[in-house]
Amino acid sequence: MGYESVIRVHLVPFFRERTLQEIGRREIDVFIQEMTRSGRSVKTTFNALGILHSIFEAARREGRVVAKQCALVDKPRATECDSGVG
Repeated sequence: MGYESVIRVHLVPFFRERTLQEIGRREIDVFIQEMTRSGRSVKTTFNALGILHSIFEAARREGRVVAKQCALVDKPRATECDSGVG
């Protein structure tokens, strides 16, 4: 899944109109839970978090946000039954 696809399919529908300043640890934790609940693989969730992290990092470098919110959350762990299909 490419960057544009992950943003369009996973990030935008969940975070909708929130600005980066409105997205904190709690919102990212809920995003991870929702990805798991909807049957997304750990790999797909990691990919989405990686892209979100890159967005936050770019905004931090530009002085638009202070904290790297993605670094504050507990990442999902793969399980034996995780098929890797997302």
